[in-house]
Amino acid sequence: MAGGNDAIIQTATYTATVGGGGDPATTAAAAVTAMTTAGTELATLISTQIVAKGAKYVVVVNLPNVSLTPYGVLNEAGLAGTQTVIDNMVKALMDSMNGVVWKDDAQVDEAHVRVFRGCAWVG
Repeated sequence: MAGGNDAIIQTATYTATVGGGGDPATTAAAAVTAMTTAGTELATLISTQIVAKGAKYVVVVNLPNVSLTPYGVLNEAGLAGTQTVIDNMVKALMDSMNGVVWKDDAQVDEAHVRVFRGCAWVG
């Protein structure tokens, strides 16, 4: 399923590629495209495998803004600009489900995110 794991994989790919000298803009665009693809696949599965078979109500656990979590903060500390890329990936995932999972992701009225500022990596 699309969401958190996709964000983690794409963030790791972005930081490794850019940290290794890759182009940030090209790498960010590829990450956003991958998240759009993941969201579209999820929306298609919901439409063809759940709703098409008679479901009247579907609960979708959406992806909160991972850029504001400790994961996003720590990645930003390691490579400036990563939080913006993560934010854009989450937006792409949510937007890709418009018209299928919900009319518009603006209808999502609740997402739980905790922001941790000044985190230090422990480990």
